[in-house]
Amino acid sequence: MTRVKRYICIITAAALLACVPGDISSLTGIGKSAKDGKAVYSPVARAADGEEITDPENQPAAQAKAKPRPMKELVNDLGKATGNSVKSFNSDTDISKLKSGRALIKYVKQLRKSSVISFVVIDVNTGEGFGANPRKKMYSASCLKGPYVAALCKYKPYSYSRSRSLMRSTVTVSNNDTYASLRKRYGHSPMRKLRSLTKATSFDPDWKYTYIRTRDLARLWVGTYWYFYRDKNKNSIKCRRMYTHGTQSFIYRGLKSRAVVHTKPGWYPGGGLNVQNDAGIVMAKYKGDYSPYIISVMTTANGQHKKLRKLARLIDDVHRDMYRLAQ
Repeated sequence: MTRVKRYICIITAAALLACVPGDISSLTGIGKSAKDGKAVYSPVARAADGEEITDPENQPAAQAKAKPRPMKELVNDLGKATGNSVKSFNSDTDISKLKSGRALIKYVKQLRKSSVISFVVIDVNTGEGFGANPRKKMYSASCLKGPYVAALCKYKPYSYSRSRSLMRSTVTVSNNDTYASLRKRYGHSPMRKLRSLTKATSFDPDWKYTYIRTRDLARLWVGTYWYFYRDKNKNSIKCRRMYTHGTQSFIYRGLKSRAVVHTKPGWYPGGGLNVQNDAGIVMAKYKGDYSPYIISVMTTANGQHKKLRKLARLIDDVHRDMYRLAQ
C-alpha cells in the first residue's frame, strides 16, 4: 500500500467515526457495516440448524407462497391489541396454553419488576397477533427515524440518490445530525403521509422525537413492510437493506441466526426516561415458507441488551408456535 493510500484510509476511518454520536465503543460491527463510505449488505444469515437464511427477494418462489393480509386490515387488526397482560388478539390461540407462551409470560413478569415492558406482534399473512400493554404511550427516542427514512424513499423517490449517505448514517448508526438534516431538507410531509396511511394517530409527525403508542409504532412498520416488499418503487430493495444490522437493535441481535430482520431501535438513558426500544420486520421462515411479522417493543430497560435479546427470542418462539397451530 502506498503512502497516499494510507492517508486515504485514515481519513475515511476518521470521517466515519466523526459522524457517530455517543460512545463509539458501543457501536458493534461498524467495521463490517461500512466499506469505503458505503453500507455493505450481507443478505445471508445462518440458522442454528445450518440452514441459510437469505433475503426473500433472492427466493421468489418462497416469497410467492406468502399471501399477506390487506394492509388496511392489518392496521385495523392492531386496534384489537389491548390489555396489560400477555395475550393474543384476532386469534383463538390462548397464549397461556403454549409452552412458549408460558415462558414469555413468566419472563415479562420478571422484567416488569424493574422496568416498563410494552410490546405487540402481528403476523402479516394472518393478522393474528399478541402483545402486552400495546396501548402504552412511551418516548420514541430514535425509533421514528426508521419509518421516516422509509417514507422519504417512498414518497420522495428522488431523495435516495441525493441523500443516501445521510439515510444510511441515520438508519445504521442512528446519527442524530444526519436525521435532522433529512428533516430540514425534505420536511415532515413523508411522515405525515405514512401516519395517515397507517392510522398511527397517537404521535405528532412533525416532531423528530416524541411519544407514541407501541401499537402505533407497529402500524408505521406495517406501512414500511408494504413499501419494502409489496407496493415497491425503484428504491425499495436498496432502502430495506439499510435496516438489517442496526446499532443496538436487540431484535436483530436476538434473532440474527433465525431470520432476516429490518429494524430501527431507539434509546435514551437520561431525563428519567431510560428507554430502550426496537421495532421492525422479522422475515420469519418456517418449513420453506415465509411468515413475516411486525414487532414493536418499547421499554424502560435501558442498557439491558442481554435481557431484551432474550425477550425477542421468546416472542419469536411464540410466533413460531402460533404459525404451526395455524397450519
